[in-house]
Amino acid sequence: MFSNKGKRGKFFSPFELILIVIFLAVFACFSLILLIINQNILIDQNSIDLLDMYIRASFVLIGSTLSGIVAFFIFSLQENVKKKEKVENEMKFYDNIKEEYHDNLEALKKVSKMMRQNSISDLANDLAEEKEVKEILRAVHTQMNFTFYSDFLKELKNKEYSNHIKAFKKSHQVYKYLELIITNLENKENIEKILVLIKDDIIEMKELYGNSSSNETEED
Repeated sequence: MFSNKGKRGKFFSPFELILIVIFLAVFACFSLILLIINQNILIDQNSIDLLDMYIRASFVLIGSTLSGIVAFFIFSLQENVKKKEKVENEMKFYDNIKEEYHDNLEALKKVSKMMRQNSISDLANDLAEEKEVKEILRAVHTQMNFTFYSDFLKELKNKEYSNHIKAFKKSHQVYKYLELIITNLENKENIEKILVLIKDDIIEMKELYGNSSSNETEED
C-alpha cells in the first residue's frame, strides 16, 4: 500500500506540468532579455549562431506553452459543458420518471381505497371468485405506465435520488404483482399473500418518496 502511494507521488498532474513549463518559458524570456541588455558582453560573431538558436528555442517554448494553456483551457471548458449537460439530462430524466410515478400513484389510489374498505381476506376471496373487483385491478394495471422508468431509470446516478429510485422500483413491483393476480392466480391463499405484499409495498413507497406523496396517495 505504502509503496504504491510513493510511486504515484512521483508523477506530476497535468496542471503541475503546465506550471513547470510556464516557469521554464518565463525563465527563458528573462534570460533572453538579460542577454539583449548585456549584448556588448555576451554577443559576438562567435556566439551569434548560439544566440540565434537560443532565441528560436525560447520563442518555440513560449509558443508551445501558450498553445498548451489554450488547449488545456478548451479541454476544461468542454469537460465542464459535458458535466453540465449530464446533470441537466439527469434532472430531465428524473422529472419525467417522477411525473410518471405520480400518475401511477394516482391509479393506485383505487387499490389503496379497496384495502381500507375491505380486509385482505375478503379481497382475496372476491378475486378468486372472479368478481368485479378483479376488473378494477385490471383497469388500474392498464392505467399504470412505466415508459420513462424503463428508458431512463439507469441514467439516474445522483445520490440524492436514492430513496426516490427505490420508490420507483417499488411501484414497478406492485405493477408486476397486479399482473400476477390478474393473469395467473386463482387460489385464494396465494392471492392473499400477494395482496399483503402489495399493501406493504405501497406503504413503503409513500415512506420512501416523502410525506407529500403519502398524503396524495391517501386522498380519496
